[in-house]
Amino acid sequence: MIADTKSKCPSLKEIRADKGYRGENVVRTVRAQGLIIICTKSNAGGAIFVPAQGRWIVERSISWLDNCRRLVRNYERECSTASYMTVTADIYRLLRYI
Repeated sequence: MIADTKSKCPSLKEIRADKGYRGENVVRTVRAQGLIIICTKSNAGGAIFVPAQGRWIVERSISWLDNCRRLVRNYERECSTASYMTVTADIYRLLRYI
């Protein structure tokens, strides 16, 4: 998916993700495409709430996609179908603003 995205958007320089994408396999795959991955960190347990820089971008994007009922749970058997449903939900969201 990263290689496909990079081929469609050659100006892409960085990917923002949450802590679930901190593994070595992800970092290696992203670097192989010439990209930088920025993982946001949680500050849970701190005395004062300080919003993590960039985290709202990730959370907002996931929240927008969760408005599509079919993406709330993984109903699909194929990864490609899940990917198509994500694109379809994003297209639907964008078309509402036209």
